[in-house]
Amino acid sequence: MNSKQIIFGVLLILTSSCGVYNSNKLLAPSKDPSYTISSYDGQTTVEKIQPGDELMIKIFPNSGEQALLSIAALSEEENPAVQATGFVVNPTGEINLPLLGRISVQGLRLEELEAQLAEKLGKIIQAPYVEITIVNRRVLLFNGKAAGQVIPLKNEGTTLMETLAIGGGVKDFGKSNEIKVFRQENGQRKIYEFDLSEMNQLKNTDVIIKNRDIIVINHNPRNVQNTLREIGPWLSILTSGLAIFSIFSKL
Repeated sequence: MNSKQIIFGVLLILTSSCGVYNSNKLLAPSKDPSYTISSYDGQTTVEKIQPGDELMIKIFPNSGEQALLSIAALSEEENPAVQATGFVVNPTGEINLPLLGRISVQGLRLEELEAQLAEKLGKIIQAPYVEITIVNRRVLLFNGKAAGQVIPLKNEGTTLMETLAIGGGVKDFGKSNEIKVFRQENGQRKIYEFDLSEMNQLKNTDVIIKNRDIIVINHNPRNVQNTLREIGPWLSILTSGLAIFSIFSKL
């Protein structure tokens, strides 16, 4: 095998290895997109209960009279509410409640379920008042270079800018003018794109983030740097191989 064949073989390996750089990209723009970027109209969509949601349910008798009084006078230990958490919506969209059994909740708004439970419990409790919250509301944030985290949504009305601040902002090489929000609406996945790079786009900071949204910040892949990092070890092998070949060729 001559030197040309060796060099050709090593170059072939290097070329094939270049295809793996930036292989950790996630939900990056497609070269031939089969999706559409929807225009965000600013309307707040109503959240509905989904499988995997964990519900906290509070039940007060007498139309919630004691709930109001407890705010001013009673301690938490004296609060007469029946409070329970840990009701996780199963894959079939149901929860299992004491006395009531299995109830289908998937696709209901919280106020719809509250009204439904109040009606059912009215046969057992005098004038029941029901409060329900989803305790595991969260959003997925991928803020550049495939760095991802799950951010709990502790407050209603959490905005896009607040979520980014909690997640540490836009990471190195992130594109603040290419921020995508993936959202499930009426059984369909919508994709919205926002630009936060300039003050002219200030309105986008107030976009309300919803439970289970996925936020992806596109980033500059730095192809040259990534390629050099990937082929660095191969270049070392090539250099060492050529040096060894040069030594043996002179023998």
